[in-house]
Amino acid sequence: MLAVGIPAFRLPREIIDYDIRFICQHHVNIQTEKALGKDFTVDDLFQQGYKAVLLALELMEIRD
Repeated sequence: MLAVGIPAFRLPREIIDYDIRFICQHHVNIQTEKALGKDFTVDDLFQQGYKAVLLALELMEIRD
């Protein structure tokens, strides 16, 4: 899910996979399929002990 929508001519899949593995090996907690405000809040994350938070939000819109 982290690489969906990035065309291969812009960034080859192997590089994306390498970068994701690198990030995960450095103890970064990646969570997907969560809704801000519904499943968690930023305050919740800081209360859980996170010192930094990066939110990469996506809005899927169906166009006719």
